[in-house]
Amino acid sequence: MLCIHHMLLYLLLVALPRLSQGANFTLVVSEDARTVIDMGVFGYGRGVGHLEFEVKDFALHDDGGYTSKDKIGFTLDLVKSAVAARQLRTYGLKASAVEDDAFGAVCFIDDDASVSPKRFMLPLENILQMAYQKRNRNEDAGKSTQYHFEAKTVTVTIPEQSEGLYALFFYNCKRRQTQVTPVSFAVRVSQYVVDKGGSVNYVSIGERPVVWVDVCFAGLFICVTYVWHRVIYSSPEPVRRNVRPIHKVMYVLLVLKILTLITNLIMMWHRSTTGAMSGTLDVLHYGVQALKAAVLFAVMVLLGTGWSLIKPFLSERDLKILVVVLSLQITANIALSVIEEESEGAESWFNLRMSLRILDIVCCCIVLLPLVMWTPTGSATDDSQRQITRLQRFRLYYVVVVVYLYATRVLSPLLESQLSYLWLWLAHVAYESSALAFYLFSGSMFQPTGRGVKVIGDDVDPDVAAMVAPDVGEIQLDEKPG
Repeated sequence: MLCIHHMLLYLLLVALPRLSQGANFTLVVSEDARTVIDMGVFGYGRGVGHLEFEVKDFALHDDGGYTSKDKIGFTLDLVKSAVAARQLRTYGLKASAVEDDAFGAVCFIDDDASVSPKRFMLPLENILQMAYQKRNRNEDAGKSTQYHFEAKTVTVTIPEQSEGLYALFFYNCKRRQTQVTPVSFAVRVSQYVVDKGGSVNYVSIGERPVVWVDVCFAGLFICVTYVWHRVIYSSPEPVRRNVRPIHKVMYVLLVLKILTLITNLIMMWHRSTTGAMSGTLDVLHYGVQALKAAVLFAVMVLLGTGWSLIKPFLSERDLKILVVVLSLQITANIALSVIEEESEGAESWFNLRMSLRILDIVCCCIVLLPLVMWTPTGSATDDSQRQITRLQRFRLYYVVVVVYLYATRVLSPLLESQLSYLWLWLAHVAYESSALAFYLFSGSMFQPTGRGVKVIGDDVDPDVAAMVAPDVGEIQLDEKPG
């Protein structure tokens, strides 16, 4: 049972969407009693790495004494992957909660299980000791009795021979009896690499090729969009007569996909040169991404229900599914934008990630509902049975939808967790390749032809459509427009 629990936790950590945090960020902590705070990872390589951070307004909320044995500070640890860093943090939280009769609670930096192959220690004991002396003077003067210091700036240099993926942690081993002493502080972090030419890059080395990957796939999707444009707008008259509304929705989806890639590569370029997030670019990118995700799931639902292919209107059931899917996608993308604005060390960050993952899974399950609910029943003539056989080819589309969702939601993040920090961009290639293959398959399967839609062929008889969609009584089946 414990093994299953650990496996589920690992899959949850791995399968969450990849979120790229800016190399420059600020984390504000208020009366936080966590023993370990994971502040994210950064890949250093191909030059001299630098970590600069400034701690401000540090306050230790404890009326008791303070000694240099009460370990508090930051540590920069070499790790294998972001998932390994989160597992290390989770282990540190559990280990620090275990009491030992002889030695007391286990501190994160003293636990052999959390020792890193290379670790840069950034302790705060000395400065807190000075704050303790100041606190005693303030106590005599009737002022604040908190341990407090205004600011401390630290620069860590990672030499070229020490390149790798590093995780920044805050640890707090100060206890008041059995409870961890709460702390408050604000920390500003800047991470970058200076290459031999003197240029500065604020993007983790494994994510730098993502810009060129987006350029390549944007070009490929532009070619696909051009071909689809020719199919629905420049084909011979018999083909254009069979263009349905769903084909135009698919055209809009392609345009939004291109805009998502373009805005993402511009945003990544901006982060690589400045290390910061741009408010305007971020709003534009997440807005386009939210719209693209909503349209993508809408296309899945509409194709699955046969809208504009075998029936010109949506049933009440289909409309409910569509509304729920769109609502979940909008909510999930709002959560995504909120997460991107927060530092990974924020207390609510991990909970928001889990909520986003749950929303995504629920949305994927709802998209597959028509596969379960759409089962042809009743008897039919030989001709009608032949058309039902054609309609059953829609089930192939659902198989491809399942494969696509599994590849983008599970396999791609899993691949990212197993890759070296230098090759993380290959997970992005896998994700975009899956998307391109899915778009090409969908367009090929449902493209208009001179005889109708490719997957169906000739016009479907309304009686056949009624057998395929049990609640089709709520639909007005009109003649297909000429």
